[in-house]
Amino acid sequence: LAASRRETDQDNILRFRERPESHITEIRLVDTDQFDAESFYLLGLETAYINGPFSVQSEYIRAETNNSAAGNPELTSSSFYIESSWFITGESRRYSFRNGNFKQVKVHRTFGQGGFGAWEIAARYSGIDLTDENIIGGEEYNITAGLNWYPNNQLRLMAHYTRVISTDRPGNLLDNAEPDIFHMRA
Repeated sequence: LAASRRETDQDNILRFRERPESHITEIRLVDTDQFDAESFYLLGLETAYINGPFSVQSEYIRAETNNSAAGNPELTSSSFYIESSWFITGESRRYSFRNGNFKQVKVHRTFGQGGFGAWEIAARYSGIDLTDENIIGGEEYNITAGLNWYPNNQLRLMAHYTRVISTDRPGNLLDNAEPDIFHMRA
């Protein structure tokens, strides 16, 4: 659980925007553009469940802006994701309660040393809503499928396919855009 209150810069300018589950593009399907706000509040809830090779993780974030000037719009927005993964080779995600994060995967049988490394399949569903009253930042919903290979404890090769299944940003050129994104990384 996380909560915070943040002040904007001295010009009272704020902007929320997000890429579609990939940082290989500068395109933002949802974007509030700049608007006046003195401060904003963030409330977040994140949870994870691990049972052997299976894991589920989810997060929800709500943002509320504050602007005392009459006539200026305020924004209440939210975003979320839920993802699941399964190590078909039997490994498990490890979590550090002390640091509050996931640790590297320990591969049972290293590739090239009598094993095939660790193989993980994953799926994710996510959404964000940046529209409220006079601010039309848009809504976006995505699904992602992934295959991750860990040949050893120090290397992970990832191949992910993301499908933007819905966007709604009236008045914008990217309204109803539903791109497909395939990306790989090491």
